[in-house]
Amino acid sequence: MPPGAVVCAVGDVHGRLDLLEPALAALFRIRQEAWDAGKSFAAVLLGDYIDRGPDSRGVLARLAALADSEEGRGFVFLRGNHEQEVLDLIDGKAMTRRWLEFGGVETLNSYYHRSGESFAMDPDADLGDMITRVVPSDHIRFLRRTQLFVVYGGYAFVHAGLNPEASLDGQTTDDMLWRRDLSDETPRHGLTVVHGHSIFQRPVVGRWQIGIDTGAFATGCLSILRLEGASRTLIRVSRSGPDSSAVAVGWDEDEVAADGPVAATTALPDGPAVADAVRPPPDPAGGSRRVLRLGLLLVLVLAMGLVALMILRPGRGVPRVAGTSDMRLETLQLEPGHDPPAVDGTASMVRPRTGPGPTVAALPTRPAPRPAVEVGAFATEADAAAFQADLRNQMPADFTGRVFETREGGAGASSLVRSFVSGFATADEARAFCARLGAQGRACWLAEIDAADHPLGRGRTPH
Repeated sequence: MPPGAVVCAVGDVHGRLDLLEPALAALFRIRQEAWDAGKSFAAVLLGDYIDRGPDSRGVLARLAALADSEEGRGFVFLRGNHEQEVLDLIDGKAMTRRWLEFGGVETLNSYYHRSGESFAMDPDADLGDMITRVVPSDHIRFLRRTQLFVVYGGYAFVHAGLNPEASLDGQTTDDMLWRRDLSDETPRHGLTVVHGHSIFQRPVVGRWQIGIDTGAFATGCLSILRLEGASRTLIRVSRSGPDSSAVAVGWDEDEVAADGPVAATTALPDGPAVADAVRPPPDPAGGSRRVLRLGLLLVLVLAMGLVALMILRPGRGVPRVAGTSDMRLETLQLEPGHDPPAVDGTASMVRPRTGPGPTVAALPTRPAPRPAVEVGAFATEADAAAFQADLRNQMPADFTGRVFETREGGAGASSLVRSFVSGFATADEARAFCARLGAQGRACWLAEIDAADHPLGRGRTPH
């Protein structure tokens, strides 16, 4: 983490309001200390706020209020697979009843109990209709505003994980919400992934993976990761003391698995409540196989190059256009000392030949990319629109003359939707806009939108 920034991450809460409150109190103290020292602060909650635990309603009420208040400045709320299941039921995208099997019953109980109604599961009931009748609209609105991932410095924060074989542009919602193929091999995206979703008996810290879901709903232990410079500090929120009140203390070093392959070891009891949380350790030979594949690919590329040199005779090659480059999203967090590299955006022309012989026509240049910033990644266009509306309402002056645009990234039906803000005259103006967002603890990346052919997706939708 660059100097001058403090970033914290909170593991899966799963209805444990009794652990969330002291965790928030600890985060507020850390935030104040950071601000007093002139540092920026962000707290990322990794999703799975509901299900399994006893008070999902209380958790959502607390987080929804936090997100709408000045008290929540610097907080970023990610989406977990449990939140996605609920939204899919509300939107009619899911018709199965599997949500009830991994925590939905506990969530409905928490809402019906508070409303004074008795909850009895009707096998013919429409779950989506049942949820919308009993869950307050501001709780659903909060769920729709949650994001899929954010990046701070060299860390990517996401609920489940990232596919190490794909770039950040190539991740899907399935990767981010459901992935359990955890390994510590060097990823193509080049970021250390901080995640929840897969339950560990204790936090697991590797070079490229940090897992902090310690099964709060069953173990009574909620974990927090604090990042500052090169320092990584782990905090445990659990019940202890004579009055069994929840307190935040540091994890002992010998209680944390560090500097090794990520392995999903857990002492949680077997059963429907945790069956989807346990996965065997990854294949240790996976990294070697990847190196072998890359080696074979390199040999093939070199062989093809030699063949091309043998075929093309001197002077008969295709003239190259100097200075052209494919534009792509720069996934760099704007923090002190981490300015993205400058991109020229111009293309040289092939000079006409002088002297005898035909003249080579000048090739057209590609349109210069427009400076923009990326402000979030979402599961659907509707989620992106909800987030954009809230951001515009909170910072109306900053969005004068600005345009929201969304692009699809990834592949297939589970591709994510990335949200951009454009309308900047220069890259420096975009940087200044990002700096204002960063001062509030919001994630922001400098990006460039190619008007002709943006690499991230299929079309553009202004909002």
